Amino acid sequence: MKRKLGGIEKALLYTDSHFPMNAVVVLRMVNGPSEAVLHRALSRLRERHPLLNARVVRERGNIYIDTQGTALPLLKVLSRQGTRHWKEIVEEEVNTPLDVHTGPALRLTLLTGSSETGEANASDLIITFMHLIMDAPSAGNLVHELLELCSLLLNGQDLPPLEVLSLMPAAESFFPAKYRGAGAVLQLIPFFLRQGADEILFKLRVLGKRKIPVFPSAKGKIFSMVFSKELSNELRKQSRKHLTTVNNLFNAAILKAVYNRRHDGRGTVMRNFNFADLRPYLVPSLDPCFMGSNFSMMRFTVKIKANPDTWELANRISRITYKSFNRGEKFLNNLVSPYLMRMFLRFKSSRMADTALSYTGSIPVNDQYGAIKVRDIHAFVSNFVIGPEYTAQVRLFDKRFYWDILYLDCDMDYQEAASVADEIRRILEDAVKEQVHE
Repeated sequence: MKRKLGGIEKALLYTDSHFPMNAVVVLRMVNGPSEAVLHRALSRLRERHPLLNARVVRERGNIYIDTQGTALPLLKVLSRQGTRHWKEIVEEEVNTPLDVHTGPALRLTLLTGSSETGEANASDLIITFMHLIMDAPSAGNLVHELLELCSLLLNGQDLPPLEVLSLMPAAESFFPAKYRGAGAVLQLIPFFLRQGADEILFKLRVLGKRKIPVFPSAKGKIFSMVFSKELSNELRKQSRKHLTTVNNLFNAAILKAVYNRRHDGRGTVMRNFNFADLRPYLVPSLDPCFMGSNFSMMRFTVKIKANPDTWELANRISRITYKSFNRGEKFLNNLVSPYLMRMFLRFKSSRMADTALSYTGSIPVNDQYGAIKVRDIHAFVSNFVIGPEYTAQVRLFDKRFYWDILYLDCDMDYQEAASVADEIRRILEDAVKEQVHE
């Protein structure tokens, strides 16, 4: 099977030709699958999901995803060397490209040995994939399917036949009619005018303000934190009370924390990337069982004053994103993403944003699959030298919010990254405490 790349896929591929554009999922398990079990489960999943066999080919000036003739995914097994070993592997993975022209766009590392808590039957599975073959919903679904198959094998059962899925067209094939063909051109004209005006105003407002430098040799580093079930539940409850979303609240917190820790205390204008899942808005809507990148990068500009109120900032972001969604910019940003990435990467003169946050909500992964217990699940996406200063992937697992943060070593060290994370936690704890005490 073969098809042309879509807009966001071209943007990801072009970025990957300059800097690795990987996503990394980490499953920390007890009684996890062996190498042999993983090989059998992966083999069955390769039959079901064509994009697990994907490579990129160029023919007559066009770029295609081709799902034929690729090698088996690489699975290596390592013995754990200390408590930070899995993090060291992740940092290597986010900075090491996959060869998407030979494929497959996937590799795995199984880390075995006693955990930091002394469990002898602990293991970590680190799954790295090129972002153009999977988005967050399809990655969550794939992990769920993988663990279900592994559980059956560990229980001595045969694997059932699985429906073989077709290679789906690119996301824009499912856009509403007004965002396809000539209709899309008419929508793009006012979109570019708004973007141009925003760019001019932004440049004027940040004159004399702190500018994030660009260092060509920068490497990604990671940091993680997990909120308690009590704090996680209160954040969800208070977000509903304030008629906003957890996503908007978290965007406010990351912007405010970076402002507090990295700026000089004066008001400024900051930019943030938010990521829109397009699957519910496609016609027809697309089930997460179909792999692919069906998302849009939504950048917004917001004025930050000294000591901003968290809930007021969250509601301001809510109004900005709601207005942008109503204009259909979730579709338009997807369409123009390859051209914008080419422009940014050609000049490499400025950073695209201050922060970025991807909130995936509750993920379709259970904490127990037969004998397999999933203790933690982490996810990271590569950043690059003109990318945001501080990025976070956030999800709800086992009723707790997991924050997986990626920063560049040119911007800050581990202690500074930890201080920004601590500031995010403090901002959110203070936001819910104020409401509880009212």
